[in-house]
Amino acid sequence: MKKLLALLLLMAFLAGCAAAPAETTAPSVTTAPTTVSTTAPTTVPTTVPTEPPKTAPTEPVVEDHDTYFSHVVATLVYKNSSGYYSMKELPVLTTWYTGNVRAEDIESGRFELGTEGFPYYYDKNKEEATLMYTEPTLGVVGDGKRFLAVTQDRTKLVMMYPTGEYQVLWESPDGRLQSGDFIDQCVYFLDAVDEDHDGLYRIYLVDGTVERVLDDLPRSIRDGEYVYGTVQLVRVISNVEVELHIDDWDAQTDMRESWTEPCIRVERKYVTPQAYYALLKDGEYVSFDQYLEDLRDPDCPWTRYDLALHKLRFQEQGKCDNRVIYWNFSTNTKREAGYYSTIATGGEFIAFYPSGERRSSEMLNSNSGTWWLDPYYTGK
Repeated sequence: MKKLLALLLLMAFLAGCAAAPAETTAPSVTTAPTTVSTTAPTTVPTTVPTEPPKTAPTEPVVEDHDTYFSHVVATLVYKNSSGYYSMKELPVLTTWYTGNVRAEDIESGRFELGTEGFPYYYDKNKEEATLMYTEPTLGVVGDGKRFLAVTQDRTKLVMMYPTGEYQVLWESPDGRLQSGDFIDQCVYFLDAVDEDHDGLYRIYLVDGTVERVLDDLPRSIRDGEYVYGTVQLVRVISNVEVELHIDDWDAQTDMRESWTEPCIRVERKYVTPQAYYALLKDGEYVSFDQYLEDLRDPDCPWTRYDLALHKLRFQEQGKCDNRVIYWNFSTNTKREAGYYSTIATGGEFIAFYPSGERRSSEMLNSNSGTWWLDPYYTGK
């Protein structure tokens, strides 16, 4: 439930989180088969000039590492019809989708035994599924031509292709790999630095160079669990720009600790969540663990405890439960914002600047997901 809500909040904030990585050159991490004619033409057209062309065709320019990361080469940002900025998105309808093999897929015979969790590419036109990697992975990101994933044990970062080809880009023996994203010829991802810190790493696919661009992020995974208030997700904007997303509210822990604290308003007074739930259960007081069990029942009389607590903690106080950080590594520019959302339950999306000022509806509608380009930051 928490993961689903986090994904919905993220989708609302990004206003286009299914952005397609821009392609300006062919991937350098794999070699595609080429077809070359071996038969010379039998005749030469008489209209062909006898002088050689003045400008010979040239190969696409491939920049060296330092030049490539000194300026914007590929970006998802574009100026929209209102004169503000938006992010490029994948089409609403695509001819493909990706997934991870489920137990029912194996039971139906769609995939072989032993492939549960493996990522696959499905071609809607051909009605064919192709396994893209030989281990279970976490969420896959991609544009239809290339896909990036972290293995379920968080030890490998893999670039995969619809053909079933793949390349392991990075290995993490500590098993602390986090999310990754890519655009054009670069990949950004999160991994460990030391016992207490994570870092943001960058790979230049042209020559395989790996470098750490941030090294002081608080450690985000301990004992296999996500630590709230740390960077959980990286999203690439351009070859030199990223967003880092932080979820500050551990809803379930807060719900547990508040179960016997007066924090739910009923008829102008605050009562404990436990007491309120008892009112709905014919006076029966239960533990928080029992409440979690009751939530599995479709007839549970109260499924909105988390939303009631969220309203008290954030909505009524004008505070945010999520933060996002923008970094431009070519200009060393850092910008921050915060937000909360109740869109998942028919509410609204609210964003805040660092000063506490609420982001206007005009900016939400006009500048879409490119909040770092708002006049608040640019002065324009």
